[in-house]
Order: sequence, then structure tokens, then C-alpha cells
Amino acid sequence: MAGSAEAFDAGRVPLPAGSERLRALAECGLTNASDPEMDYIAGRVRDELGVRIAVVSLFQDGRLVLPGQVGLPQPWASGRAASSEDLASELGAAGSLRQPLTDADGSALGELWAMDTQPRAWSGRELAVLRLLAKACSGEDYAVDEIIAEVEEWDCRHVVLTGGEPMLFAELLPLCRELRARGRHITIETAGTLYLPAACDLMSISPKLAGSGPDPATHPRWRRRHERERLKLDVLARLIGEYDYQLKFVVDRPEDVDEVAAGGTRGQPGGPLAFADQPGRHALGQPDLDGFKRLPRGRHVVGNPRR
Repeated sequence: MAGSAEAFDAGRVPLPAGSERLRALAECGLTNASDPEMDYIAGRVRDELGVRIAVVSLFQDGRLVLPGQVGLPQPWASGRAASSEDLASELGAAGSLRQPLTDADGSALGELWAMDTQPRAWSGRELAVLRLLAKACSGEDYAVDEIIAEVEEWDCRHVVLTGGEPMLFAELLPLCRELRARGRHITIETAGTLYLPAACDLMSISPKLAGSGPDPATHPRWRRRHERERLKLDVLARLIGEYDYQLKFVVDRPEDVDEVAAGGTRGQPGGPLAFADQPGRHALGQPDLDGFKRLPRGRHVVGNPRR
């Protein structure tokens, strides 16, 4: 197929037979219904590789179901299914690249596709991106040495460790140590509720505001837990005192702006911005909070990086 010389060959990965494949798919909980996480992965493929069509496909009884997609024409977009396991040929794509989606035993359950209407040569970077996103889609875990090997394939100096919450994982320490040894600039994105003594060039801290929790009417128990855990001032003080840092706040409503202006908290003594007067390695300017109040309702970030 034109433009697909580097594409994954499905014959290299064993396919579960009959009932085993159906069992594995059932355990995934994915069908031909739209899945928000799979749609997100497909969107990332489109944006990172600059393609027209990206699809998360799963094998099912000689056909494909498509829980994640962007750019598919009809009837595939609404039906979320294809009659052939060779999706690129069925769509008439001139250029395609694919990577396997596997279960814990390494058996292929489907493929992550990038497709275009014109033939194209795929770069090593594009192949690496698709491989990374396929692993994310499969929920595969990476060992530290595997992450380092992937990073080494990229011509970049800056690495951002994000999540979820990266401070939950002890493996963050050897990962940062190995990245530092290879001369990478390391940013860690954290909510500032947990501390690990990680090697880091910029601590990007996003404290949770009062409105960030679940609806107390529908999830009272989770709301109480969120309120107990969302703000740890002792951890914030330690991170701010030990690292170059920036503070970021997700602003979703006008009262969030007032909370940031009041110091980054409501109903508690002090707050993330209460440390701004301490001597340390920061340069907090004054964000235009009134300007944020005039923005349309949505999710915005108020932040002041040191550099």
C-alpha cells in the first residue's frame, strides 16, 4: 500500500482465537459504541501526526469495531464498525500507519491507525509517536529503562512528567535521575499534595481550588474525601522552598478567580500564594484576574512561571 512501508504487519502478533478473543474484548469493556478515552487517543494521533483520519479498532468476528475515531466518513463514523480487518483498504486510504493494541499476554486485540488521503513517507518520529500512543491505548506499563529508550529516540531536551499524579509512583525517582544524567530539562506537573525528592528543573504545581471536587449532592463521600486531600499546605511549602516552580490554577467559574486572588484557597488559613512573600526561587507576577472574569465560561489556567 502506498505510503505504508513502515506500517505494522498484523501477522507478527498472535491473535487470540474465537472465544478467547471475545473474552479478552469483553474484559476491555469496549464495543462499537463511542468511548471518550479512545476518541481522545484518536484525536492525539490526528494532531501529532497531522493526518486526516485516526482510528482505534478492535478485532471482532472477522470485522472491526471502532470505539475511537476522528475524521471517518459515513457510514463508518456513525456505525463505528468496518466489514474488513484491513481498514485502510476498505476506506481507500492512500497512506496508512498502524500499531497493534495488545492484551497483557501480548495477543493483538486491535490496531491504532493513522490514515491519509495522499501517499506519504512516515518518519521515525511519527512511528515512535504512534507506538507510544498504542501503548497508552492498551494500558501497558513501561519500565524505567523502556521510557528512557523511548526518550532517547527523540531530538528534544525538555521532558514533562505528568499524569494523573506522578508523585504517586516511587519509580519517578530513578526516572528523573536517568533523565538528568542524559542532560534533559525535567518539568514535573503535580497537584502539590505529595512529595518525592525527585531531580527536577521546574516544579509545575496546580493546587485544586474549592470548586474542583465532585458534586456533593450526587457523590457526597467522594466530595468529603476530595476536600480532605486537595490542599496540603506543608507539601506546597516544601515544594516551593526546594524547587524552581510555577503555580497554575484551573479556573472554571468567576468565584474561582476570586479564590485565586485571595491566595489560592477558600475556607482555609493561608494558601498556595501565601508563600509568594517568602525568599525563594520564584518570581510571581500578578495575573490579570479581572480579565479572566470576562472570559466565556470554560476551563482556563491562571499561572505565573518563574521564567
